[in-house]
Amino acid sequence: MKKAIIISLSAFFILSCEKPNNADQKTGINHEKTEDNSQSENLSAAKTPINIIGKKATITYPDFVAEVEYISPTKVRWKTTDIDGNTLEETSTAGIKQISDTQFLVHWVEDDGTAVSQLIDTEKGSASVLLSIYNEGEETYNEGNGREVRSLEGKFSLKP
Repeated sequence: MKKAIIISLSAFFILSCEKPNNADQKTGINHEKTEDNSQSENLSAAKTPINIIGKKATITYPDFVAEVEYISPTKVRWKTTDIDGNTLEETSTAGIKQISDTQFLVHWVEDDGTAVSQLIDTEKGSASVLLSIYNEGEETYNEGNGREVRSLEGKFSLKP
């Protein structure tokens, strides 16, 4: 009985230590077959850390494009251009917090009172944004305080 248990545990241990058939023995990277039978590498564990401070980015939204410079951990400069070519630009005091190797939370309040919160994901190339916009005299939003909240999704890319 003891021999059977030892043999079973040994076999389990050996099998659990084997890499999947599609894993490279030296690197451990999985080489997976795609639908067209070509190979792709799964590099999800190899995220490249990026710091956006001191860099410029373009964020493309459905109705406008934003050029944002993350000047320092406390300052951003932005310029937006809408589909008609109208532009707005400003330098704002900001809070920038890196929450992972490739994700940043950025927040600032613009001169007109609009509060902007961005969740930037450099790995996915995405920007999820919440805007809290003050509309003077508007009482239909948030129990009459005159603020409208909008959510935007954009494509994020760092400029070279």
